[in-house]
Amino acid sequence: MKRIILAIALLLFIVSNIKSQEWKEMRIYKNGCNIINTILDNDSIKFSESGSSRWLHYLQNGNEVTLDISEIDSITFATVTNTYSSYFPGANTADYPTVEIDYMGEKILCNYVDGLYIIDGDIIIKDDNIENNTDTQDNTILKAAAGWGFILWPEGKVYYDPVSAGNFPAVGIALKYLSDLTHLKFIPIHTFEAKVYIIGMKNYGIINFCSSDRLSGSQFGMRKGTQNLYLLPDEAHRDVLHEIGHAICLIHEHQRYNRDLDVIIDKDNLDSIYYEDWFSQYWMRFPTEDSYPSRIDFSSVMMYECTAGSINGKPTIWRRVGLSGKERYPKPPETKISVYDQYLINKVYPSNASPDVMIYAQKQPTANSCKLTAELIYEGNPKMTEYGICYKEKSGGSNILKPSTSPLSTGTAGKYGIYECELTNLKPSTEYEARAYIKQNGQPVLSDNVVSFKTEPDENPDWVLINGVKWATRNVGAQTPEGSGNYYQWNKGTTDFLLYNDYYNSNYWNSTTWLPANDPSPVGYRVPTLAEIQSLTNTTYVSYVWTTQYGVIGGKFTDRATGKSIFLPAAGFRDYSNGALILVSPLYGVVTGGSYWSSTRNDSNDYFAYYLDVYSGGAYWDSWYYKSFGFPVRPVKDY
Repeated sequence: MKRIILAIALLLFIVSNIKSQEWKEMRIYKNGCNIINTILDNDSIKFSESGSSRWLHYLQNGNEVTLDISEIDSITFATVTNTYSSYFPGANTADYPTVEIDYMGEKILCNYVDGLYIIDGDIIIKDDNIENNTDTQDNTILKAAAGWGFILWPEGKVYYDPVSAGNFPAVGIALKYLSDLTHLKFIPIHTFEAKVYIIGMKNYGIINFCSSDRLSGSQFGMRKGTQNLYLLPDEAHRDVLHEIGHAICLIHEHQRYNRDLDVIIDKDNLDSIYYEDWFSQYWMRFPTEDSYPSRIDFSSVMMYECTAGSINGKPTIWRRVGLSGKERYPKPPETKISVYDQYLINKVYPSNASPDVMIYAQKQPTANSCKLTAELIYEGNPKMTEYGICYKEKSGGSNILKPSTSPLSTGTAGKYGIYECELTNLKPSTEYEARAYIKQNGQPVLSDNVVSFKTEPDENPDWVLINGVKWATRNVGAQTPEGSGNYYQWNKGTTDFLLYNDYYNSNYWNSTTWLPANDPSPVGYRVPTLAEIQSLTNTTYVSYVWTTQYGVIGGKFTDRATGKSIFLPAAGFRDYSNGALILVSPLYGVVTGGSYWSSTRNDSNDYFAYYLDVYSGGAYWDSWYYKSFGFPVRPVKDY
């Protein structure tokens, strides 16, 4: 006990001279072994005694800790100021330079390899291969000189890029193995929209598996944004598990703060360049170590082999036997994690997890409906029973759930995929807001993101929305939907007719598109593009019938979703050779149809342009008529 009191007296003097910005390390020894290593809050040490019992009181992370020190050998304290230097001593070469980097005022020594800043052999603290964005990288990176700062994956949901994972056969095996054995949920991110949602909206990370010819390495814990995990091209199954272990916040067993209870590092057999980087002892206790077993787990996937870093093939790590004895330990399993690895993962991460569902920004509103798209990224646990869109009027009102009937895919992480849902019976000229949802146990779970939209006016005398395009209700120059209107040669906005040679000697025919200056459409309208004509002939969304409307023969196009229609009369055409109006077939003696210009020319033969044909047999688009023909124009509203 005199030894303890003398040590305390000496250390109280040291403590009184510690500056407020410095760290204070305490080590407690019993039976010749270092049994406790910890970092204290400054100026927090107090002692008390009662009879033969003595206690040490100190603050750690703002919490008061009381420790019985009646039967210990000694206590030592030390001042720690930016002392962390886990790197390759003597390996400061062009391939493995030692560099000093500055994190928020802290100086850190580490290895720099292929754009990666590495400590402890395979833990990446910074990656120059990812865009240097301080909001997504440095502010969440571990602060090595002042303590390990890290982020657990939310609810055990580990997001990853499935395309990059597919480049490594061992990765798929490892992810399935860990999913089956632990509470971890490995969730593939299939779309760009989902990636933006997970990173931008949720502030989470997505693991990207990268190939490296020189090293394997992983960042510690989750990092916001794209998080590269580097693997050798033919990485073994155990090494993949090891690097994923770092990504989910598992540490090296042989470097734990209390490793001296069970481990002897044999420097005589160790290549000196590896000691600081592979074998140095963590000088503080990791927060996750509260869940670790009290002794070293020699079968852990995070435990190095006993000959790691050996210069002569002999053990560099021994299992301690008693106070001074030692023995070899078996090689850790190649294809599985240990019982304690599984225990730790399942203690840190919960078995259940909430779903991830998002709604896309694009929408297609009409006066009484709106088509929306959503994506189920992960269905969560328990399993879902329904998915769809939840919406309400923006000014107030109750939520309305509209289930979707779109089928979804099923993968190892449950159901996922993109689905559509059309909201109907909406009020015209009304603002709405909508979220994606799924149901679990009969209760809806809503997406974090929301979209807003406004329905169109109920009726508009000038245009009708057909398959996402606003078509005018009548031809240019017509007074009614059944009127033929004016006839125009391509890219010529006046009705005076040029014969074939005159037209192709003019400047109209060789334009790459129908120029706005020559567009005869009313203000706010224009000649439709080929793509817009194609949308009108898309039979999946638009139906077509040859009919008579108010005594006029023509084609009727109806939006299958809304029932809204437009009528295009069989207006014929003006012949390119003489300008004659052709309404009736000279062969059959009946009205045969009508042709309507698009603004798109035929790039393979610029004497022709694309048009829409309506006739008794159907509606189609083509481009084998000369531009010098005279066709009507059915304009579209210019958004």
